[in-house]
Amino acid sequence: MKRYDANVFFPGCLGPLNREVVLADDAAKLEAEAQALREQVEALRADKARLDAIEGNCWDVRYSSSPNADAGDSSIGIEIVGHYQGAPHVRVLGENYTENLRAAIDQAMTAEAYPPERPEYDDHGRPLRASKA
Repeated sequence: MKRYDANVFFPGCLGPLNREVVLADDAAKLEAEAQALREQVEALRADKARLDAIEGNCWDVRYSSSPNADAGDSSIGIEIVGHYQGAPHVRVLGENYTENLRAAIDQAMTAEAYPPERPEYDDHGRPLRASKA
């Protein structure tokens, strides 16, 4: 980025005012950098909301690994789990099997009742409220 000092004379002033001048192409670069920073800040805010959801709801993050046949590799599954007093006591609220933790948390955060409400269950662990189909 190039900046230039310019002596600017204004009528009625006793002497020149030193001003820093930024050229137009430099201004475009500055705007692009500012936009990139705004996007980074927005991504950090989204991650903070995800962490706040995990902390505020006492969710657990579970990882599971399953082998990919004879490939010598495995895939990682991620589940966001909530714990409740009523049955079922452990509920998967969000899941992602492509190793994307953010997607699993987002799924849990956008569940039908977020923050998760504690639904009523019968003696056999079935929800008393009819599910929406």
